[in-house]
Order: sequence, then structure tokens, then C-alpha cells
Amino acid sequence: MLGRPSLRTQWIVSLTVAAALVIAVVVFVEGAGSQLPGTPAPPISRAAIVEQNREADALVSQDQAPRVATLKAGVAPAGGATAAVTAAITRELRAGAITGRLQGSSCTLTATASAARRAFRCRVEVGNVYYPFDAVVVGRTVTYCKRDYPPVPSMNIPVSARCT
Repeated sequence: MLGRPSLRTQWIVSLTVAAALVIAVVVFVEGAGSQLPGTPAPPISRAAIVEQNREADALVSQDQAPRVATLKAGVAPAGGATAAVTAAITRELRAGAITGRLQGSSCTLTATASAARRAFRCRVEVGNVYYPFDAVVVGRTVTYCKRDYPPVPSMNIPVSARCT
């Protein structure tokens, strides 16, 4: 029958296990260091930032591109503009691009409107978030653009002149 290990052996085994645990924790923390709160992000190259900005500009330009709808007979220009932007947001809701419940929409005539060309500022509320649009009604055609807020004011990408 084996006897108890000596006190010295017990200490050596305990210290060895403790050192192994400390080394394992250090290796884990070093490997997951970028995921810990308060840890600075790794540096991003200038080329990567330029590429991300280019992609963001392309996405915003595509999202803000002019879209066209037909004004239904007997519908006032403001009602047609409101219907067009509401339909656009409804499509985004169905596609899962945005989430929430449609809470309302409205369009207001702007000061730049003329008799032949009616310009509107519109907004659609979904889940307590307002989505702004610019719209123009000429004849029976509604041209509208979604207005995206830039993440940084200096990155503002104006909507098409067809919508303002």
C-alpha cells in the first residue's frame, strides 16, 4: 500500500498546479485581449479606412438614390408623396432591413415648391425612429429619396437634386 506523499512532494505538486493555472490564465487573457472591455482596438491601416469609407459612401448613395412612383388619380400631391415614402418603408420592413412597427408618416410642402413642381419634406416613424425623405411631385410622378444621416457630419452625402 502506498503511503502519503511527503510534505515536500505535496508542496511541489501544489505549486506546480498553481503555476500551470497562472500560465493558462495569462495565455487566455493575451489571446482574448482585444475582446476585453477597455482594451484598445488594434490599429487599422489607412488603406482599410479609405476602403471602408468608400464602401459606406456607395451604400449611402444607393440607399439615397431617387425612386419613382405614380401619383394615383384624384390623390393630392402631399398624399401621393406620403403614400410613396410609406410604401418604401413598408418594403424595407418586409425585407427585414429595418424592424419595428409602422407608426405614421407625413409630408410637408417646402418653401421651394412651385405650381408645377411640388417639393416635400417627409418622415416615416417606425418603432420610435424617424426616417426622413425628400420628395418632389411633378404632374403624376412622385420622385423621392430617403435621406440618411451620416455617422460623421463631414461625411454628408447629399440626396439627388431630383428629390429636392
